[in-house]
Amino acid sequence: MTLRKITYLLFVLSIFTIVLFDGLRSANSYSTDAPEVLISIVKNASVPTCNSCHGNGNMGSIPVTGDLTLTKPDGNLYAAGIDYPMTFSVDKARVRHGFQVIALDEQGNSVGTLSDTSDNVQVEVDAVHSVSHVSHHNLPNSNGNTFHFNWKAPTNYQGEITFHMIAVAANGNRSNDGDIVYYDTMKLRYDATVGINEIGKLNTIVYPTLTRSTIWIDRESSETLQASIFNREGQKVLETFIYETHGSIDIAGLGSGLYFVHLSNEQGASSIQKILIQQ
Repeated sequence: MTLRKITYLLFVLSIFTIVLFDGLRSANSYSTDAPEVLISIVKNASVPTCNSCHGNGNMGSIPVTGDLTLTKPDGNLYAAGIDYPMTFSVDKARVRHGFQVIALDEQGNSVGTLSDTSDNVQVEVDAVHSVSHVSHHNLPNSNGNTFHFNWKAPTNYQGEITFHMIAVAANGNRSNDGDIVYYDTMKLRYDATVGINEIGKLNTIVYPTLTRSTIWIDRESSETLQASIFNREGQKVLETFIYETHGSIDIAGLGSGLYFVHLSNEQGASSIQKILIQQ
């Protein structure tokens, strides 16, 4: 074999080795973006999932583990048209973490609107099933185990909504050995009481129910009202009095989340209103 042929073969072999190594690296714990595998778990549990590259190369569906947490204001309820900040975390943290989340109605269709709120999160639409999902994007070699995004609820009643979640906790050794794949779900029920006085003894209107800094209280009478605001744990966080028929309360000092506005007069009549604060 001539020196020229030997040199050529060594060149081809080196290119193949680089491509193979890079492919293995990107297929395991150093891939930067998520493949569209969560849709396949929901639509067809027999196809390969993240386990084909993580968790010792196992194939097939992933059992529910309970090691994922998805939190939102209003707990496991949703109200029409409200934009909810969502926090997703992998409970058992490792070196590097990735995730996907989709929201489906009872017929398996995408419901609501997902949007990213940080550089390491993106929203994509699956070309086959037209399912919108939010996932990690452009991850560094080491990252945290918590991600943030928004989900805007549909503008009308959609029945029970299920969030499907999948995550990878990788040990960063560029191998599928030792990585862990998690899967879980969270179900939301429609809450028709948001924006409606729950106790109608007082003829008052509290608005807006989704706000940042101020809420207004309209009523026909000019009697003094005591206004108390409670957080979702039942702790009183603000108390004031309303003297005008068109009065306001400054809630800019309260953090984001679900609150309850309790109004009462001297005769003991009362009204409770839910509001959602987004700072």
